[in-house]
Amino acid sequence: MFAVKVIAKAQVKKKPFLQKYIDQEIDIMKKLTHRNIVRQDAALDTPDFILIILEYCDQGNLLTYQARLPGKTFPIDQALRVLVEVLKGLKCIH
Repeated sequence: MFAVKVIAKAQVKKKPFLQKYIDQEIDIMKKLTHRNIVRQDAALDTPDFILIILEYCDQGNLLTYQARLPGKTFPIDQALRVLVEVLKGLKCIH
């Protein structure tokens, strides 16, 4: 399964500086391989859209996960484990 990030070129034309950031995101994401970073499978350029094909995360993102927790907060031990995993992914990016 995949997720698709859809970027309308009409929006990019209104803010041309965005194209640089989109190109950078595509270039960087295709080089990253880490279990804590969503994998980019492909990027497609159509006449009207830029489509970034991503690994599908069936549990949603971290904010979605947190919203399902009792009291919508992480217990401290779980928060520390999550923080360590986030930092491992961040280390891969830098």
